[in-house]
Amino acid sequence: ARRHGLRRIVAFGSVTRTDFRPDSDLDLLVEPAPGRHLGLRQRVEFLAEAEQLFERDVDLVAHGEARPSVADRIEQEGVVLYGPAA
Repeated sequence: ARRHGLRRIVAFGSVTRTDFRPDSDLDLLVEPAPGRHLGLRQRVEFLAEAEQLFERDVDLVAHGEARPSVADRIEQEGVVLYGPAA
């Protein structure tokens, strides 16, 4: 996370609920550190590393890019994997 300039990584979706299955993907919210930008190259590199680490497909959502309803759900059910709680 530090190498990619991330402030926070939050898991959300089925991984945080009882409907998570062995074939479920992993939904992650990534928030860049202040003054950092998460460009396409950084996203692709982080995504590849996360999929290798977790051995499953990963869907990335960048902080501030989610629809309001999705952002609300992430705040309610999300589990912080890296960084501060809020």
